[in-house]
Amino acid sequence: MSKVCMSSFGGSGENGRNCHCITVDDQIILLDCGVKREIIDGTVGFYPNLNEEVVKKISCVFLSHCHEDHVASLPLVYHYGYTGKVYATKETIAETVGFIKKWMTFVEKKNGVLPYTQEDVDKIQFEEISLGHQVVEGYDVTLGRTGHVLGASWYVFNFDGKKVLYTGDMVLQSASLQTDIPEHVDGAILNGAYAGQSLNQQEQYNRLLQNVKDTWSNGGSVLLPIPPKGRGIDITVFLDEHLEEGTIYVEEAVITSMNALVKQTAWVKEGLSNQLSDKVVVVKNAEDRKEALQHQGIFITGDGMITTDVSAEYYEAVKGSSKNMILITGHAATGTIAAGVLNDTFRAENGVEAKADKIIFKVHLDDEDIEYMAEVTGAKTLVLFHANPEHNVRITERLEKKNIVVTTLQYPNTIAI
Repeated sequence: MSKVCMSSFGGSGENGRNCHCITVDDQIILLDCGVKREIIDGTVGFYPNLNEEVVKKISCVFLSHCHEDHVASLPLVYHYGYTGKVYATKETIAETVGFIKKWMTFVEKKNGVLPYTQEDVDKIQFEEISLGHQVVEGYDVTLGRTGHVLGASWYVFNFDGKKVLYTGDMVLQSASLQTDIPEHVDGAILNGAYAGQSLNQQEQYNRLLQNVKDTWSNGGSVLLPIPPKGRGIDITVFLDEHLEEGTIYVEEAVITSMNALVKQTAWVKEGLSNQLSDKVVVVKNAEDRKEALQHQGIFITGDGMITTDVSAEYYEAVKGSSKNMILITGHAATGTIAAGVLNDTFRAENGVEAKADKIIFKVHLDDEDIEYMAEVTGAKTLVLFHANPEHNVRITERLEKKNIVVTTLQYPNTIAI
């Protein structure tokens, strides 16, 4: 019987550059290949610990979903000599190159250095796979829906009865997307982005609503920089349904994503609608944006960390008044404006008078979810990713009392199942 182990080239014990693997004897199955969006001491972005020697062992690559922290280092694999295929759902494939190009543009804008070229991007060979069971390059693989974003999937690999789960980014309480629960496995590489926390989704929504209402009633505007997919859609629909007053200006990218999402019946929850009220005004171009910013409003952009020129335009318009508020709802990487508005030094240096708050919406797993996943799958060995080690302490102690081994690690260190 083959020796099956789990490990990571990035992302385990940190937030970002998710790149994990299952080793089967001397072969490597690569699971995602992303970047960490941070700017530290002039370095723009951090990449998985890959090299030519490692890449020679990669038999195939699987993507869980299209977000940059899971795909934007994919060309690096080809740069180091990989010539094989990259497997993913058609929805993930459709978006992945766009996220890679967005990352490349960001690095160029920030005068950073890319470790790969456009030629490496052009080498990527995608191969579509579907939900359910199949055999891929001799590997027995089952895919299920994670609820994180359209096309996002988890994988269960069966190696002669030894089963390993890779969740990618998973959420058990998505407002719009279906989530499937894997069956029994022996080990799992598990998303733990909210490790150290137990979040009540409804409480987070209520807090968001109260912040928006209070700001509006005081004559201020609200900037909500949120990605155009996932929580961007969920928050737009929620505010439209629950705000009694206020104009919601939404960048067209969010509405385009919403319109596309409702058609994906294999992925979305029953009853999801893209019908919005007259409170919602779609911003289609620079002229619309200029007009919107002349008014008090709730401004929803399609960029969660305020890294694009469009989001920066909204930020510049609202930052100077203490009546206004900037609400961050997801991870804010070091060096981004989203992180800066929550930092006193940045605020003082950049004239940020607008109030700022961070309200986390669950698009990942928290401690209770991690424990649930361990129990429902029966996994006895877990590799956690997407959180720093200090955040994993509580859930590690809880699970170890149940004789479940929990670790974070970097290749060449591995853990067998």
